[in-house]
Amino acid sequence: MKSGAKKICAGCFGLAIGIVWGLWCFIAGLFFQHGGITLVGAMGSMYIGYAPTPMGSLIGGLWGLLHGFIAGFLVAWIYNCFCKCCKCRICRCGKEGNTECCDKNCSNPTHNHNK
Repeated sequence: MKSGAKKICAGCFGLAIGIVWGLWCFIAGLFFQHGGITLVGAMGSMYIGYAPTPMGSLIGGLWGLLHGFIAGFLVAWIYNCFCKCCKCRICRCGKEGNTECCDKNCSNPTHNHNK
């Protein structure tokens, strides 16, 4: 990569976001059975089968896992696309033998601070 920025594994990031969102949907379905019916009902309009019941919570958790995975995957993929084309000096500051420094407060003597 030209910029020196680190890439994100899109699959791993998507899975992490998917697990968190899926668990949240599952827990919301279980514990918001009485007072949170409006929340679960609103989310049920997006996720078919999601309801404030144990089975509905499981279905909502699976929908959340899928939805979160897709969203996380896309965010990581877009981030990686920007890393490939980013030509800003901040991303390259002090990386791979680059001696031109963009940090005004940098105290590294090997960096060129003449702007």
